[in-house]
Amino acid sequence: MLLTKRPEMKTHLKILLNLATFAFLSLAAVRAADAPVPAAPAEHEDGGGRGERGEAGRARLQKRLQERMTKELGLTADQEAKIKVLHEDEKKAAETIFANTALTRDQKRDQRMALRKSTESQVDAILTPEQQKKAAELRAKVGEKMRERGDRRGQHPGTDAEPGKN
Repeated sequence: MLLTKRPEMKTHLKILLNLATFAFLSLAAVRAADAPVPAAPAEHEDGGGRGERGEAGRARLQKRLQERMTKELGLTADQEAKIKVLHEDEKKAAETIFANTALTRDQKRDQRMALRKSTESQVDAILTPEQQKKAAELRAKVGEKMRERGDRRGQHPGTDAEPGKN
């Protein structure tokens, strides 16, 4: 009699083990779904995280730059408002340039640089002579930092060459 029940017990045991495995895996899946989401990476004290992408990151960056410009140049509320409008107009024009599929990458870059120069001239027209001098110094500092970054990426200062292709 034991020999006749044995194949049946093996089948029951297999079914039982399969059900236990299924229950264990299901429980693990449910617990994983209920687990708290890990915290976002730490942000800088000014609210912007490193390497932010997308519209929200660009908006925060633009706000920080505007605040820095206001502080370092001692802008009046009127100057700040006028410059903000100029930068918003520049942003819209830049988006139009980048969206233009008829332009090559170099043409887009050239048009963007011309737009930047135009905006700088318009900003300078709003500033006092002392503020213009300070703005020129700040732009020179930023330009130097950008050239240094280019060096670290394998480019020579003032060139657009790709790393390793000089």
